[in-house]
Order: sequence, then structure tokens, then C-alpha cells
Amino acid sequence: MLQVQAHLNFLREDYPERCASVATVFREGRWERVATAAFHHSDVVHITANITSFFFKGIVIEAALGTKYFVGVLLIVIALVGLVNVLLLQVVCAVAGTTQLETSCMHTLAGVALALELLHREYLRGSIIHLGKLVFRVRPWACVLLELLILYASSARSFVPMFSGLLVGLLLAETLALSRIIRLPRKSGRLYIWGVPGTAVTSVFIAYACVVHASGPYPVLQSVDQNMWTFKHSVWQPFVVSSVYVGNACHLAYTLLSLLDVGQKLERDIGHYRFLVLFLGLLSAVTVVRYNVPAIVWRYVLLHRDPLPATFLGQSGSDCGSALFSTVLAMKAVQYMGRPPSLYEMASFPVHVPFWPGLVLEMALLHLQSAPGSSFGHVVGVLLGLAVARFGWKRLSCPNRVGMLSSSLGGRVS
Repeated sequence: MLQVQAHLNFLREDYPERCASVATVFREGRWERVATAAFHHSDVVHITANITSFFFKGIVIEAALGTKYFVGVLLIVIALVGLVNVLLLQVVCAVAGTTQLETSCMHTLAGVALALELLHREYLRGSIIHLGKLVFRVRPWACVLLELLILYASSARSFVPMFSGLLVGLLLAETLALSRIIRLPRKSGRLYIWGVPGTAVTSVFIAYACVVHASGPYPVLQSVDQNMWTFKHSVWQPFVVSSVYVGNACHLAYTLLSLLDVGQKLERDIGHYRFLVLFLGLLSAVTVVRYNVPAIVWRYVLLHRDPLPATFLGQSGSDCGSALFSTVLAMKAVQYMGRPPSLYEMASFPVHVPFWPGLVLEMALLHLQSAPGSSFGHVVGVLLGLAVARFGWKRLSCPNRVGMLSSSLGGRVS
């Protein structure tokens, strides 16, 4: 998702001004672009081939190592492949005396994928991988060679990055360099990757929010005219789609981590069907209240003030993502009233404060980071969650199922 977001919205528009090349790294001293070279792609075919190759390796390695170790390994591999790639290009430019390679953009994700392939083969050598009911081992070398040919065919400039990834992968796989940097978990003979997670409803909503984010932005309220709100397009689309749309990638990551944390716990406690009804009901209620209460206020202002003050124009709908996160806050309130947690958690990270101070702290931080008017939706979400927990928790709770739905969104190693 980050690859597509960076390529389509940031890097492609200013290509090649923002890319990493020998000239920008050595002459201008922009060494940070060595790491961002993994997010550069020449066209749609190139990014599709690279992401597909990286995706399947990432699933297996993250399931084997865990998310924390996988992020560390990935950052190390991206940095090393970028450094080796730019050094190789510098040597080639010095030997050949050509200036064309000095200004050409580096695309290092293919090299990162190859380095992860070598690490994957070394770490899981002889292991049996279980994907649901499917059982298989590490792929033969013929499949790897075919994949390399496809990556090279997608872009001829992938040769140097793939060679850099080969060197980095051999260095980390055949030596003890990686284990000295990160103390990885012990190897295991069996790796279990769940095909369908136990918290399926939470996973579906997270995937849907990612798809909506990649497909946005969507039309929102534009102006007030003749005592009526006007939209550029039909009203149903902003109401249905933009209630889960989050335009900022950082806010989206924070929202999805929070949804993952509270959604897993609630879905295990009350079951898939009850959780689905609860989430859709809270999301609809938050969206309706958030859009209609400002409507009443605005109509009152319109009746008494003409023309409308400039400060009121364009604020409604300025932060479409608050509806989704307000629903997450509502579910936190429901969870607290049903089964109070020992620690308050912000985006899956525990904070050593009680629930209510932690909730106030989180809402204050969100108020500083979000657009004007978003705090109203957050307050609405908390109040709706408290109302549901007060009057409807007994109908939602299912004591016989608590603890029975044990699942994991990643994988487990035994």
C-alpha cells in the first residue's frame, strides 16, 4: 500500500526530480534517497512485478520472524541494497566514463526482494510451511530464476539492483552479519501461516479501509448555497464511502492499528456476527450524527447571518477519516465497559495510565493532528460507545465464546 501511495501520489509526479541517482547522492549529498529508492518505479508494469515478488516473500518471512524482527530486517536490507547499488553505479560510471548512468534513477525494490529471497531460503531451509490446509517447502531454484527473468523483463534497469540484492543477500545469509545486528528468533522446522484469520471481520474492514484510501479522495461538502448543502456528486457516495476514508497515510496507519487492537479483542469476545452488527451500527450512527448535527447548526446560522461567515465554509467534511476513528473510539468504550483492560492502548501500544486519562490524552493528541471539526466526531463516538455499553452490552456479550476464538493475524511458529 505504501509503495502504491508513494509512487502514484508523490514520486511519479516529480519523476525524476525526486529519485535517487549517483549525481544526487554523491554530488548533492542526498544520502537519504538511498533508502527511498526502494519506492521508485519506472511504470505500472514495473511496480506490479516488484510488489508481487516482494509480497509473497514478506508474508512468509514476517510470519516466521514476527512483525518487529521483520521490520528491522527489512530496513537493514533496504539500506544495504541502496548503498551497494549506488556504489556499483559509481564504479561503472568511473570506469566507463559515461554520464548517462549518473543521472538515471535507481529502482532497488527488485534487489530488496532478491535479498529477502536468499534470507528466506537460508532461514527456512528444510522447514515445512503450512498455509491453511496446504503444505509446501521452500521453492526450487528454477522458480527463483524464472522470477528473476520476469523482474528483469519488467525493466532493464533492474539488473544492477538485482545484482546488489544478490550481494547483500549472500552477505547476510552466508555470514553472521545479520544475527550480530538483530538477534533473530530460533529456526523452526514448521511454519504455520493462517489462510483465514480468526478475526475475519476485523481483517475485512482493515482491507476495505486500505482499498478506499488507495481509491480516494472522494467528493465532500463543497459550499453552502440557498440554505442547502451542495455536493459535486451525488450525496450517497460521500456518505457511504468517505465515512471510512482517511486521506493521510500516517493517520490511516494509526487508525488501522487501533482498529486491529480493539477489533481482535471484541470480535473474539462477542463473535463474528455480533461484532459485524456492532461495527456497522456504530459507523452508521457516528456518520449520521456527525453530518446532521452540524447541518442543524449551519441552517440556524444561515437564518440569522447572511452571508455566511468565511470560517464556516468548507469545514464540514474536511476530515472524512474522523468517522472511522470515532467508531474505533466507540468500540474502545464498549470494550472498557464490558471488560475493562488493565492498560490503555494507543494504536496497539500500551500506555501505563488508566482508561479515562488515556482516552482524554489520545483525543487531545488527535485534536492537535486532525483537521478542524474532527473532535466533534470523536466525542460523538465515545458517547455512542458508552450508550451501547450501558444499554446493550448484555445482548452483545456471549460469555460461552470468550476465549474460544484464539487466532492470530500474522502466523505462529512451533
